Amino acid sequence: MEENMHPDFLDEEEPMEPEKKQFSVKEFFKSTAFKCIYVLLAIVLVCGLLLAFCNDLCEVSDEEKLNRVLGNIYPDGNVE
Repeated sequence: MEENMHPDFLDEEEPMEPEKKQFSVKEFFKSTAFKCIYVLLAIVLVCGLLLAFCNDLCEVSDEEKLNRVLGNIYPDGNVE
């Protein structure tokens, strides 16, 4: 057996880390991360508006709820 048995990749030099790039505000607004945040925020706002509209549209007043309950008790409409 050879005494110097070690993998070949240990002989290679360690790769240098890439230089860290400074992000400017202008580059951030053009980045994919900002576009994703913008699209998700737009989706949340549209869904919130739709929910608010549907909530007002489908709302049942307390008087209507009472009339429905009384209508089940008195089917002919005599509530006297």
